[in-house]
Amino acid sequence: GLAPFYDDGQVTLLDGGLPYTRHRVRRGLTHLGSDVSQVTRIIATHAHNDHAGGLAWVARKSGAPVVAHELDAPYLRKGRVPPIGPQTRGRGVLEVLGHYPKVAVTTTVADGESIEGGLRAFHTPGHTPGHTSWLHEPSGTLVTGDAVHFYKGEVRIGGRVVSPGVSSSPISLSSNVSLVDDCAASALSAASSADASACSAPM
Repeated sequence: GLAPFYDDGQVTLLDGGLPYTRHRVRRGLTHLGSDVSQVTRIIATHAHNDHAGGLAWVARKSGAPVVAHELDAPYLRKGRVPPIGPQTRGRGVLEVLGHYPKVAVTTTVADGESIEGGLRAFHTPGHTPGHTSWLHEPSGTLVTGDAVHFYKGEVRIGGRVVSPGVSSSPISLSSNVSLVDDCAASALSAASSADASACSAPM
């Protein structure tokens, strides 16, 4: 997954897809009239190779700093997925294949912290220990990583890969409701015409 944002004259990239899907990163940035070399901020929603695999390449090409939650940062720096719960089907294979180029995380965040570009972090653990959803407050756009996603026409909470100690849903329903409420409140209070419909699922 990946989601580029253009705001305050800078380009922020959330996630970088798999190590071999660089063309998708280029395509998304080109759509914004930008390029990998112009990325000024990089954010990792979580330390899985299908989201973090291309981040080292983007960081190397752009020189941009990398932001991640403090609990997932150690795994990103090692280029490894965090421990996977025993209830996850195919756990062994996923752990063996769950490596990617090491990501030099430069800044760590905790729940509720904001960074430049109008982006606020919401800690939504379960899929990984430090999984984080990001709210772009100026537009009310919510990037949920793998915490909330569309599957076969339905909105689903969490994914099939979960961290140890998670019994069912990787993230509590009450946490998601609070997150969506915050997104809607931000959109409704924005000076622009953005509203709650600006909230989006992960790309």
